[in-house]
Order: sequence, then C-alpha cells, then structure tokens
Amino acid sequence: MSTIQTVTETLIRLAKQVIHPDTVLVFPDDVFKVPRTPSLILQGPTLVEDGDRRTQAHLVEKDIPNLTYERWRHPRLYHLDFDVIVTAAREAELLKLQEKVARFYQVHPVLEGKTAGP
Repeated sequence: MSTIQTVTETLIRLAKQVIHPDTVLVFPDDVFKVPRTPSLILQGPTLVEDGDRRTQAHLVEKDIPNLTYERWRHPRLYHLDFDVIVTAAREAELLKLQEKVARFYQVHPVLEGKTAGP
C-alpha cells in the first residue's frame, strides 16, 4: 500500500503546483465544507484493481556476484480514481480553473508508482 500512498501524495503535490496551491484531498465518504473560493478538492481515491493485467508469475532479481537471488510475487496494479471538485465565486475564476484542470489532464494522463521489491 505504500505505492498507493506515494502516487496519491505525488498527485496532490502536482495539483498544488500546476492547478491551485490550496488543493486538498478529501476521502470519498467524508462530508466537507469549502472554506473559500476558488478551490480545488480531490475526492478519493477509489481503489480498483486492474484485473486484466494481473499475473501469477513471480519476479526474480539475480545477484550474480554474490550468487544469490530474491523472488517475490508480481505486484498488483490498481487504478486510483479521484473526483475533481472545482468551486469558484465568479465565472471567470471557474473558467480559469477548468482550463488548468483540462491542461493538467492533457499533460499528465497517467501517474505511475513503481515498486522496487516485495
């Protein structure tokens, strides 16, 4: 689960840099209040396993100089779905935020978390 946390934190940091500095994360079932506008709220993640890409194979890393190896199960792959909630007091603010969100999706269609071991 540490990879999921890493990817979620990466998404939040990136959204704060690119879209809005006051971006916040809210859990899917939590009730929340928007303290001020404009605001960007990421609600999630909803975790869905990518079953089509799952394999029963094991990963093996060989350390030939030491004559050892390490074997572990292939990592499961997940989709992390977030709802993006944008609020604004004026239409111009809303259009600017929508433009930034659309540009964000164009530049960053996929965020990947990589694991190095078990």
